[in-house]
Amino acid sequence: MHPVGNIVNYAFLAFLGVIVCVVLYRLVRYRSLAGARFGAATVALGEVAAADSFHMPVRVRVHSLESAVPYRGVGLEFVAKALGHIRVMPVTLSNAQALQLAKLLSEAAGERPGNSLRESD
Repeated sequence: MHPVGNIVNYAFLAFLGVIVCVVLYRLVRYRSLAGARFGAATVALGEVAAADSFHMPVRVRVHSLESAVPYRGVGLEFVAKALGHIRVMPVTLSNAQALQLAKLLSEAAGERPGNSLRESD
C-alpha cells in the first residue's frame, strides 16, 4: 500500500479517537447523555408529548441545569422519532429567558397576564 494512504488512514483514526474521547469525557463529567448535550449536570423535570408533526411524534423534555455560576439554567430537548432515526435538538435558556418563554406560553394558551387561572371559553 502507498505510504500516503497509510498516513491518511492513521490521521482519520486519530481524529475519530479524539471525538470518541471528548464524548466519553462529557458523558462521565456530566453523568448523562442529556448533561453531555447541554454541557451541565441535569435534573429531569418532565416531558410533554406534542402533536405529531409530519407523522413524527415529538416530545419536549424539560431539564434544570446545574451550573458553577450563581444562576441555574433551563434545558429543553425537542425529540422527534421516526422510523429508523431519532432527532434531538437541545436548547439552553437562562432563567430570565425561561420565565419569558413561560409567560408567552401562558398567554398563547389563553391565560390572562397576571392571572393564574385559565380564561374560560
